[in-house]
Amino acid sequence: MKLIERSAIKDQGALDNAARLALETGNAAATVRRLATTEEVKDAAQEAICLSNDTMNACIKAGAAPPMGRPAPRGDKLDLSALVQLDTPDARELLVLLERAQAVAERVDASRGRAFPAGTPLLPGESLGTDLAESLSLITLRVRLEVEGPKGRE
Repeated sequence: MKLIERSAIKDQGALDNAARLALETGNAAATVRRLATTEEVKDAAQEAICLSNDTMNACIKAGAAPPMGRPAPRGDKLDLSALVQLDTPDARELLVLLERAQAVAERVDASRGRAFPAGTPLLPGESLGTDLAESLSLITLRVRLEVEGPKGRE
């Protein structure tokens, strides 16, 4: 991490790619943790998630563009006051269309053998599909947060 923080990587594209890959690695580790059947695997996956997040945050601190869909770095405070401005009729229509597209993408992923079995426990916003549906689920989750805000915002 110290190497990244001291901007050892001078190529902006390489730094951006490193941050994106760290995010993707963390997302994959989160899926492994969710599906793990032993505590040993869950603990190893959790460690991978933490290392991935640390790497991504170090890349961002060194000047990488934050990857789309990244969680807020530890210590960041989210400004939720702007959420009201994001809830527009067009955004609501987009959310409905994304939810429909995600349902279709899950069927496509399943037909291609790229989906978890039905009944697999999912967290809110996750998808059984591991290809197209997974990508759409991230966008859908983002738009849903913009339109509906976080739970308990009332």
